[in-house]
Amino acid sequence: MGTKYHSALYDSLYEELRSEFDPGRRRELSLKLQRILVEDAVGLFLFQEENYYIARFNIRNLDICFNPFRIRFFKYVWIE
Repeated sequence: MGTKYHSALYDSLYEELRSEFDPGRRRELSLKLQRILVEDAVGLFLFQEENYYIARFNIRNLDICFNPFRIRFFKYVWIE
């Protein structure tokens, strides 16, 4: 299932990204690609889910954020 989105600039940068091994250059290309998608308004989000989190007062560094997948990484969370 495709989006039917076409952009010559995006496609050329994406092909460059696929063959680039330098982390700095890959980051630069990825940021350009993301900016193109935002500026072209490729995605339209009709709603945002509400999430509620409850934690005890002694839980520290629990990062509540808009990305629901990050909440699963408790590496830096601790109990005082």
